[in-house]
Amino acid sequence: MNHSPLQRGFTLVELAIVMVIIGLLVGGILAGRSLIRAGELRSVTADRAQYLTAVTAFRDQFMALPGDMATAVNFWGAQAGGTAEGWDGTCRTLDHTSPATGQATCNGNGNGQIGLWQATTGNARFESLRAWQHMANAGLVSGQFSGVMDSATNMLPGWNIPASKVQGAGFNLIYIGSDPNSTFLYSRDYNHVLFFGKPGSQHGMGFYAAIRPEDAWNIDTKLDDGRPAYGRVMTAKYGNPHGDGSSANCATSATASSAEYALSDTEIRCGLIFLLGF
Repeated sequence: MNHSPLQRGFTLVELAIVMVIIGLLVGGILAGRSLIRAGELRSVTADRAQYLTAVTAFRDQFMALPGDMATAVNFWGAQAGGTAEGWDGTCRTLDHTSPATGQATCNGNGNGQIGLWQATTGNARFESLRAWQHMANAGLVSGQFSGVMDSATNMLPGWNIPASKVQGAGFNLIYIGSDPNSTFLYSRDYNHVLFFGKPGSQHGMGFYAAIRPEDAWNIDTKLDDGRPAYGRVMTAKYGNPHGDGSSANCATSATASSAEYALSDTEIRCGLIFLLGF
């Protein structure tokens, strides 16, 4: 009996061709995802350089650090309170219900520190968040920033801190100094840092896990020494806080001298700490 072309089955050659096409499609999708991820990681390095340049340029132009600047309202107007130099109590306590909608802003206290990591009050986040608004007002970073805390996580990428191309992650400036908080950070002199990571509850500073240990090692190796507890690029100590409240071990040890990136772990475990050198 003869079969019409529509009734006969696929030949082995035809099936092989179909399988090759499927393989090419799957390979293309995977390759595309890999390229996208590589681009995201390159953007972290590029953003770090951009923001360091912006802070340096701001300091050179205004003789003050963004966020800490005690005369900011003289340039851009006062969002609340008076226009006297230094901190204004009313301006400092603004929250998510009163975000900045233009250039009007608040002064910092002018003590040479962008907030203070160890502080548990809004004072730390006050200057840290205003820093991005001050730099945006000066035309040194793109975007518009609220200058105040978000009601939930304190840091909200794209709203009060710059967003990263890494999903859910952002950047934040803060002064650590010589950190006594051995729970999360390796002991050393940090001074000012740029945190990279997802927002979390630890002072809301936004350094929770956002990338894999291999990704963090890759960035650290290109910029610095490839070690999580030394140099200008670091991560949090063994037991880095994770976005769900658990511990995410980006490093293999809480002891700085023996700590390495946990390269065999393929889960999201790392945030990064970029030391700015001042």
